[in-house]
Amino acid sequence: MKHKQAIGMPVTTADVAAAVLWLASDASRLVTGQDIGIDAGTSAGRPIGMSREERDTLRDLLAAQK
Repeated sequence: MKHKQAIGMPVTTADVAAAVLWLASDASRLVTGQDIGIDAGTSAGRPIGMSREERDTLRDLLAAQK
């Protein structure tokens, strides 16, 4: 998966939590109706296609974070 991510590292639950906290704060008071992707750049102009092997690797990485 790293080769498809502009940042080259996996997204953690802490990354998602930080975005949620920011959205819940006054700092985001002017943000409305937006989709915010927390994907380390995976969706930054790249196709979303994923092989079965990549999908299995992603599943294993996410399971290991629990």
